[in-house]
Amino acid sequence: RNGLLTTGARKGHPPSVQGNSGSGLGLGMLGHLMRTTGVYGLWKGAGVLVVRGAVMSSTQLSSYDLTKKYCTNNLHMSDGPLVQCVASLVASIVLTTCIAPLDVTLTTYQAGPSVGRHYDSAWSCARALVHRGGPSALLRGWVPLWARFLPSSVLTFIIYEQARRLLVGSYLD
Repeated sequence: RNGLLTTGARKGHPPSVQGNSGSGLGLGMLGHLMRTTGVYGLWKGAGVLVVRGAVMSSTQLSSYDLTKKYCTNNLHMSDGPLVQCVASLVASIVLTTCIAPLDVTLTTYQAGPSVGRHYDSAWSCARALVHRGGPSALLRGWVPLWARFLPSSVLTFIIYEQARRLLVGSYLD
């Protein structure tokens, strides 16, 4: 064994750590991480996840609201499903563009040791990605990520608008 953790998701590579509890909940991997990296290893990349959550909420909500106001005020569209879908589409594009660099960095940072790349921090990982592949390296996987965010964004805001209309009655300015 070379000490690398693999998930078995790579073709031809079996998992390097088997769960000994038989529960299938990944407890064997959790125990292995605790023994090899300590409690700190369980929190690797947590800072990026906190920033991701803040960026996700702020970009999605603000871009949805701004787009909706632009459509109703400047394009004279009436507030309804069409405006909500357009605003959701724009929100999903903005959200994906802002989140993709964080997702690529986090994935590369966490998977780095399994492919022989060790980074001191998520920030050093992001710098290395840009150095190796240019700024566009941070947007790898943008289309699949957007394909995941678009439906959830549209559904979230359609449901939100219907609930708001039922509970409040009108748009709060």
